[in-house]
Amino acid sequence: MSFARSGISIRRDRLPRPGRTRVAHPSVAEAAVIGIADPKWGEVPVAVVTRRPSAEVSTEELIAFTRTQLAGFKTPKHVYFRELPKSGTGKILKHRLRELISPEAPQARSATGRVCGRAN
Repeated sequence: MSFARSGISIRRDRLPRPGRTRVAHPSVAEAAVIGIADPKWGEVPVAVVTRRPSAEVSTEELIAFTRTQLAGFKTPKHVYFRELPKSGTGKILKHRLRELISPEAPQARSATGRVCGRAN
């Protein structure tokens, strides 16, 4: 699966995953990256992060850290801190993340008329 940013397709399997040492931040327990609608780029990556217990990390610090690890267009534009919704088998429910993030995310429609990666 992928999402588009200004005509460039970003494959989800090419984005950082928890456990990859080259992109692992010591304050992050787990993370997921989803695409949300953006008026200029179509969709942009945003990260949803669960902090490790008693760890303190800011949005700016995480974005700066990912810029050292990833190409600029793959760097998350926003970071949201919360528990990740999971299925009974432990899989992260990205559709639930979009529903949870939607009210907080900048409201915009992509060129295809989709909001936050789902049909209206």
